[in-house]
Amino acid sequence: MTAAVGLPSDLVPTSSTPMGLSIGASKRRIVDRFDCCAVNLMIPMHQRMIADGVKLVIRGTKRADLARLPVESGDTGSGYELWLPLQEWSHEEVFAYLRRVGAPICRVYEHKVNAPECATCPAWWSEGRAEYLKKHHPDLFEVYRAKLAAVAAEVTPHWNALQGEL
Repeated sequence: MTAAVGLPSDLVPTSSTPMGLSIGASKRRIVDRFDCCAVNLMIPMHQRMIADGVKLVIRGTKRADLARLPVESGDTGSGYELWLPLQEWSHEEVFAYLRRVGAPICRVYEHKVNAPECATCPAWWSEGRAEYLKKHHPDLFEVYRAKLAAVAAEVTPHWNALQGEL
């Protein structure tokens, strides 16, 4: 899907935006991480839930996951009711509960509290996926590294120009 939308990045150079591409400033589209997630994950899921007539969506989103929740548990503005049963739980409370009931805990949570949605996404650097992928999935680490290098190639000229201005 990133072939159509562009590589997500936490730094989006103007040369890699639709306007930059239209004037030949770059050949690679780079998008901000929220746009990529919206187009590739959230909007298709939302559209499918509407198409299927889903009345209730249950998510594990917690207040501790985000600076601010975009919607609260009980919201019905999306065409279905949203239930966030863990909304007020801390990360520690979730893992304590899972251990208490003997539920398996995905290995990625040994590395980071919030698991990445897309294994080789070159955005969301705060998730620290390089270390995890390198250790547990070296083949995916190489794909991830190549995507980071592609983003770096687009960002570097802009970064250098910024540094020159400073």
